Amino acid sequence: MSIGATKLPFPVQGEYSGKIVNIGDDFFKPDFLLQQANNAVLTDTKPDEIVIDPAIKLIQPKYGSILLGDNDKRAFFLMDQDNDGYWMNFYLDQNQDYQISASEKIKSLEKWVPQKIDKKWDLLESSVTNDPIPMLVSYKGSQGEIRKKLSFYLWIKRFTRQGESEQTLVSFATASSFEGFIKLLIGKDEKLVKFRITDGNCNGCFNDYGKDFLYLDLNFDGSFSKKEAVPLYEFFDQKAGKISTQMRLLIPACPLKIAVAPATENYDTVHLEAPSDAF
Repeated sequence: MSIGATKLPFPVQGEYSGKIVNIGDDFFKPDFLLQQANNAVLTDTKPDEIVIDPAIKLIQPKYGSILLGDNDKRAFFLMDQDNDGYWMNFYLDQNQDYQISASEKIKSLEKWVPQKIDKKWDLLESSVTNDPIPMLVSYKGSQGEIRKKLSFYLWIKRFTRQGESEQTLVSFATASSFEGFIKLLIGKDEKLVKFRITDGNCNGCFNDYGKDFLYLDLNFDGSFSKKEAVPLYEFFDQKAGKISTQMRLLIPACPLKIAVAPATENYDTVHLEAPSDAF
């Protein structure tokens, strides 16, 4: 439960409400932790699963998809280069209806100046969204499918390797987090502290233990830093004097609440799941 020399206090048994929020400018601060962006699968041929609006006219389109949520549903997109070689024509199935319309063109893409990556790789062209993109993500709810609106940043990069062919990489990073207040045992006192759970591996889920991150606002300044964060854990030992009880942090893939309960206790998590959103 530590990053560096920082050890965080443990949460107290109970249920804690929260909500999905946009991270905002915190995403670009040095104190924001991200294990890895989620890279899309690219192809030169149109997937059979999708229908494309005839109004979309692309010269040499490339198709792609990315797996988000825990319901094995992929979000599809198609893209094409402009006259300068930048991937600026990008259409994304944001509502996961497997139909890509002309109105789903991403208009917030900006061109980045090419830069040297390392001694072997050169970044020829790059484009990135200056605002997060809203998307519906599908989850396996206890009582059926849950569709929740999350936000993502998008990067498109065209690389070349010395003496080899070009490669294109499309990456998504989750710009949403789950935030609320949780009771912590700090010394001998129980205190209500603001928390944040971020999607460290950018797959649209907030319960990937060891990959996502838990932040705790321990100095009560309303913000979060690396010193206040740990990789999300599932089990921990709660000690009261000489008595030690193994506890569990219960988190649905897309939560409305989280729960802290004894690890051996049977716990119904259906009421912890977030309700579906309309798009």
